[in-house]
Amino acid sequence: MALRYAILVSLHDKQGTGYEIAKEFDNGVGYFWNATSQQIYNELGKLARDNLISFKVVPQRDRPQKKIYRITSAGKKALVEWLSQPTKIQPIRDPLLIKLFASDLIPPSVLLEDIETHRKLRTQLLANLEALRDRKTASGKKIPKALRYKYFTLLRGIGALQAWLDWSTEVVQSLRSEKRP
Repeated sequence: MALRYAILVSLHDKQGTGYEIAKEFDNGVGYFWNATSQQIYNELGKLARDNLISFKVVPQRDRPQKKIYRITSAGKKALVEWLSQPTKIQPIRDPLLIKLFASDLIPPSVLLEDIETHRKLRTQLLANLEALRDRKTASGKKIPKALRYKYFTLLRGIGALQAWLDWSTEVVQSLRSEKRP
């Protein structure tokens, strides 16, 4: 998936500055697709050149002017076309798995430390997503139709993190039980 569609998805909900879009990547879309601020700003320039987004310049007192971006009708059309295309299964691209594949070359303690670091980070991320889910369902009311697709995405993220944590628990237990010279 190109970064451009992740940005268009972000702007589909509401207009925003480059900074706000980058924050959305930190707190929303970024759970499933990440990009640096520089990549986002570069792509915003390309999207504007392609007339898929537009922006208005807002002067600020004692600060540089800011641009507020919004998706254009051409951008919505491109987004709908992309959404209508079937997606391909994406290969797993995880440096930790590459390390694991050749970890017979290092002491298990080195790998365990790396996995434990990932476990802590992913456990916190899982807690964040579960808290978000719980806030959405706290009232006991049905998820509003307008939010159900975001909710389904949230559930997928929770499931993926939980599956990774389950897998890593098995790996950690196995490595800790090994008797290596």
